[in-house]
Amino acid sequence: MILGYLIFLGSGALIKHSFKIERELKDVSLVTNGLAALITFFKEAVNSEIERVLSKDYQLAIARYDDVFVAIFSDIDDAMALGLARKYVRIIGNKLRDMGIGFNMTKLDRISTAIKDVIEKLEKEIEILNQKASEVKYI
Repeated sequence: MILGYLIFLGSGALIKHSFKIERELKDVSLVTNGLAALITFFKEAVNSEIERVLSKDYQLAIARYDDVFVAIFSDIDDAMALGLARKYVRIIGNKLRDMGIGFNMTKLDRISTAIKDVIEKLEKEIEILNQKASEVKYI
């Protein structure tokens, strides 16, 4: 089951997030700044991209396009999370590039407005995937 998403820039600047979890997160920008630091470390230290951050029961699947990231938060066994992150980071990245907005953190309001329709599609797709996952029955 997909529990939420983060959309952020390589600087750690938060563009949009949504979570369906019991606990309220007080400052999500701390999460995106931490992820950005971790991503930068791996890229600089070993020239490798982070695709997943794992805990015992959950995962954060991360995809990058230029300087924008989409991270999907889900149960550890959700196979769709990374594919969904990759799909939507390409859509968002292409849209921002085509509109000439770029990936500058000084343009966060313009970025948020420009991708509003993409976010709506992402949220709808998450809803559909979660519905399908809840209908799966194992015999």
